[in-house]
Amino acid sequence: MAWLRGAVSLLPVVGPAVDATDAASQGDRVGAAIELCNVAWDLCSILGPGAGLRAGLLASKMGNHASRHAGKVAKRRFFSRATWRSSRRVLKWGLKKKLQRKVGGVALKVGVAAIALADEKAYMRCGASDHRQRPRLIAGTKRQVPAVPAAAAAAAAAAAEHEAHNTHKLGMHKFGAAAAAAAALAEHEAHNTHKLGMHKFVSRVRRAIFAAGHGIDTFTHLSSSESQLHAVLADSVYLPCDKRKGVVATVDPHQIQSGDDVCHAVWYAYVGGSKYRGFWYSAALCHLVLAERGTVGDADDLQRDALLALSLGRAAMSGRARDSAAELAEQARSHQCRRITATGHSLGGTVAAYVTCTSQQSTSPICSGHVFNPGGLPDCARSLSCLLASAEIVVHRIRGDKISVGFLPALQRLYNRRPGYEETDSHRMVHFLK
Repeated sequence: MAWLRGAVSLLPVVGPAVDATDAASQGDRVGAAIELCNVAWDLCSILGPGAGLRAGLLASKMGNHASRHAGKVAKRRFFSRATWRSSRRVLKWGLKKKLQRKVGGVALKVGVAAIALADEKAYMRCGASDHRQRPRLIAGTKRQVPAVPAAAAAAAAAAAEHEAHNTHKLGMHKFGAAAAAAAALAEHEAHNTHKLGMHKFVSRVRRAIFAAGHGIDTFTHLSSSESQLHAVLADSVYLPCDKRKGVVATVDPHQIQSGDDVCHAVWYAYVGGSKYRGFWYSAALCHLVLAERGTVGDADDLQRDALLALSLGRAAMSGRARDSAAELAEQARSHQCRRITATGHSLGGTVAAYVTCTSQQSTSPICSGHVFNPGGLPDCARSLSCLLASAEIVVHRIRGDKISVGFLPALQRLYNRRPGYEETDSHRMVHFLK
């Protein structure tokens, strides 16, 4: 069970040793090396400096005491009592130190995630503008430099030029609406520029552009056809096994190698799975997709979510990742695969990212993974494993989602909420669907 595996991970020395063995058996060499470092750290924290000398003195003292007792029974009884007392004392002290470090680490990671989330919310409130700049002051005085209309117009033009670089991602009518809103604001503020600092004027222009084009920064507008395919499959795996069906996907010309510039529709058939995962296969592309299911409310999922919240990621994912690797190898033997990819949402995205990293040494390596709002606190081992893996991992995240704010921040692609669902929780899968 997941909670028992988590309890083992909390034990000093034994927990990191089990995690290292688990990581090495699944092909996570970076994780195994980090866990071995944790083993050494636990030993140093329990025994402290000069541990070898103290252990030698303790052994000689026990030998002297044992030699004073006659008879084998007395020696056995003495050694058993001394060993039990020493082990209990060492275990108690080590567990106390381990829990103190774990609580401190979790508090630090939660703090980092909270700071990142607060900064993100400030960005969303201010629109597309950067952090507000402080007004420039005249040296030796506290009077603010008045802004001139020419400087304000130049700043507005610079802001419009900055936004023009993204026109290939926008519809022309939407960008025109944004530019019109900016022009209206500029005309309105032209009469009051003597009352505004330049930083305030530029900030207002940028917010107007952002407000007019707010709907264009969504997953549907910015993502590729392959990312949208994985989003559909990450949503389909939530269905029961008997209700899962195949999907029609639009693929880019370079994927099907048709020789033209026209996108093609390809059929992905559902070929099997379990309640935790599903597999879809395209015979035209020889492409196999593993989709991991997220949390639906059963006891096993809730236990794994609790372990992730306690920064026990390996204990939370180990069982599911091992089962996924076994089923993936079976599906790869049954189908001719040129490409194998993985996807998942929430807890499923966390598992899919872990399976993608650890499959590189197996007979069926995953070439890329698309995960959507994956859960988890910042983790050094996870970050190093994903960054050093040969597979590409793409983290799709909706702005404002609290659960995924600390998951591989260097690999995140951020999107706004789906139009019409602005009041829906950012963690929901609906923001990634059409």
